This record gives sequence, C-alpha cells and structure tokens, in this order.
Amino acid sequence: MKQNNCSFSSSKTGHNHYSIHRKDSIIGVNLNITNLYKEYEDGKDFDRVVNGAAEVAENALSNKPDFNLDAISNYDMMKDKLAIEVVSAERNKGMMSLKDEKLYDAVEI
Repeated sequence: MKQNNCSFSSSKTGHNHYSIHRKDSIIGVNLNITNLYKEYEDGKDFDRVVNGAAEVAENALSNKPDFNLDAISNYDMMKDKLAIEVVSAERNKGMMSLKDEKLYDAVEI
C-alpha cells in the first residue's frame, strides 16, 4: 500500500469518520467508523472488519475518477454548478444543529 495521510473527525449526526488520502493528494476517502464499530459489536471478527475497511479504502484511492481539481477549486468556474438545498427544519431537527445553520421560517439552509 502506498503512503497515506489519515485524520479523524466526528459529525453533528454522531457518525465518526476516518479520512485517508495519499501523501501527494488532497483527494481521499472517508470511512464511517461508526458503522465499522457496529459491525464489530454485531459479532463480525475484528480482523475482517479492519481488512474490509482497508480494502474499501485502497479500492477507492486506486480507482478514483479523474477530474480537474483546479476547476473544482475555482469559484468562477463552478458557481453555475452550485445548488442550495432547502430543508424542512421540523423534519430534520434530529440531524441538524441550529447553531451552524440559519433558520428562516422553519426552513434550514
């Protein structure tokens, strides 16, 4: 396996993610370790969980699609492709944290 950089993060929804990317790239893969831990808790062998996660990460890093990273990073080139998602605050109150989102007439943005 090539040299990789890794980081850990936790989301507002309580899912923990382990991010892996090649040392020479900023593009990587996120593994939902909350789901991996659940597999282990449900009785799956630890080595199988870890080996399966490593296989998923290696496949994702080795088979990523080609794209123009400079274009994605350039707002002027991408602004026509951006979209805003309007979400019902009531429907998503368990997943959303109002400290980070703006609430307008019971809609989170």
